[in-house]
Amino acid sequence: MSEFANLITTAALKESVYAFASDEMEGRATGTKGQKKAAEFLRTSYKELGIPSPEGIDYFQNIPKSYFKGKGQDSENVLAFIEGTEYPDEIIVLSAHYDHIGMDDDGTVFNGADDDASGTMGVLKIAEVFAKAKKEGKGPKRSILFLHVTGEEIGLYGSKYYTDNP
Repeated sequence: MSEFANLITTAALKESVYAFASDEMEGRATGTKGQKKAAEFLRTSYKELGIPSPEGIDYFQNIPKSYFKGKGQDSENVLAFIEGTEYPDEIIVLSAHYDHIGMDDDGTVFNGADDDASGTMGVLKIAEVFAKAKKEGKGPKRSILFLHVTGEEIGLYGSKYYTDNP
């Protein structure tokens, strides 16, 4: 498997973190236009990698505004799934939060490169490696759920929503 692990390079990871934490994403505060861009970026990335969403959803696990108890707008967790070859009912979850704190009133963007963007892009790069391995007949024995949660910065809401609604 090391030939696949070597596909994750410092340069590629750095490039993806810089893109995800760019000013264009507006700091990715839960429920904002920037967070929606980030969610769509993840969905598009998984589609391009050929990694499907779990059955019954189109990559987004929608979370209603009421769930955030006045701390955010409607938001969504982003999920992708690779089925295991030998134990498909056993699921490993790899997760990171993709939201951050957004912008201040003066328009200063809090990019959130460390922790949220780096963790999110790390999970995406790991997914890319597993997808390539599976295409080459070396897929994981157990299924893997790639879970990007929202609402972490305002109270772990995306994680809680997923555990309440897996």
